[in-house]
Amino acid sequence: MKKLNLEKPFLNFDELEKNYQINKNFIKPNFTNIIVIGVGGSSQGSKAISSFLNEERIVYFDHLSSPLIMNTLENFDLKSTAFLFISKSGKTSEVLTIFDFLCEYCDSKLSIRDNFFVITDKNESSLEDLAKHKNISILHCDSEIGGRFSIFGLNSLIPSFYFETNRVHKFFEGARSTLTHIDKLVVKAERMHELVSSGKVINLNLVYGNHLTEIVNWKKQLFAESLGKNGNGFMPITVEMPKEQHSLLQLMMDGPQNIFYDLFSSNPSKPNLINITLQNHKTATHEALLSKKFEVEETIIDEEDLLQLGQFFVEQMIIVMQMANINDIDPFSQNEVEIQKNFLN
Repeated sequence: MKKLNLEKPFLNFDELEKNYQINKNFIKPNFTNIIVIGVGGSSQGSKAISSFLNEERIVYFDHLSSPLIMNTLENFDLKSTAFLFISKSGKTSEVLTIFDFLCEYCDSKLSIRDNFFVITDKNESSLEDLAKHKNISILHCDSEIGGRFSIFGLNSLIPSFYFETNRVHKFFEGARSTLTHIDKLVVKAERMHELVSSGKVINLNLVYGNHLTEIVNWKKQLFAESLGKNGNGFMPITVEMPKEQHSLLQLMMDGPQNIFYDLFSSNPSKPNLINITLQNHKTATHEALLSKKFEVEETIIDEEDLLQLGQFFVEQMIIVMQMANINDIDPFSQNEVEIQKNFLN
C-alpha cells in the first residue's frame, strides 16, 4: 500500500485562505440575497456551509424544478440579488440551461452585467464564452482541485461566507488542526474498509437536525464518487431523522445485515422542548442500534461551530483518500459519469 500523500492543493490551507482573502469581494458587498446556480461538487460544499449557518439569504438552484425556480424569482427583489453561476468544467448542462433561462427572464428586470457572476476553471468552455459575450464578471478557481474536494475553494467560500467574511478564519483553523491527527483518521479508514469488505455495503447517515442535512449530502457525494470504482465502494444514503424512523426503523432493526450507520447531531445552543425531544430520539435510536450490535459511528458538530465543521470536512477527505489508497484506486476521477453525459448529448 502506498503512503498517503497529503501534498494536495485542497489541503494547502494557508494558500487557500490567502486566495479567499484576495477574492472575497468578487461579488460586490451590496446585495441582500444570492442565488447560486450550480450542481454537484461545484456548489454542494457552499450549500453545506450555508445550511449549517442557517443562512436564508442564500438560495441554491441545484435542480431543474421550474416551479421552485419561478417561486423564488417571483418573491425576490431581483435588482438586489446576485446570481452566481458555478461550474468548474463550464459545461454543466443544468447550469447552462438555467443561465439561458435567467438571461431571458431577467433581461428587462436588472442589469445582467452587474448582477450576474461566474466562477469556473480557467479553460475554454460554453459558460466562459457566454459570460464574456455578456460582459459578466468571471473568477477562475483552481483547476487542480476537483469539485467534491473544493470545500475550501473559492467556489465554496465566496457564496457561503458572503454575509460573514470575518468568520472564515475559524473555518480554516479547524481545517489546519485536523492535520495533527492523521494517524487516527488512517485507523478509521482501515476500519471502514474492513466493514465494507465484510459485506456492509450500505451506509445510512442518520441526520438529527436540518442544518446538518446538506453536510451529509456533501459527504455522500465525496464517498460515492471517490470510491465507487472497479467494484469498490458502498452506497451512502442520507436519512432525515426522526421523520424517517417511521418508515425505515423496522428494516434497520430486523432487515438485511449489510448496513453500517453514522449518526449526526448538534448540541443545541438554546435548549427547548423541540430540540430536547430531538436529542432524546437520537439517543434512543443510538441505543437501539447498539443493542443489536450494529456498527454505529456518532458525529456531533455544535451549532454554528465553524472550527468543528472545518475539522469534519478535512477528516472525511483524508478518510476517503486512505480508503482509495487501500483499494489502489484514484479518488479524484469519475470517468463513468461520462456515459450518462454522452447519452444526454
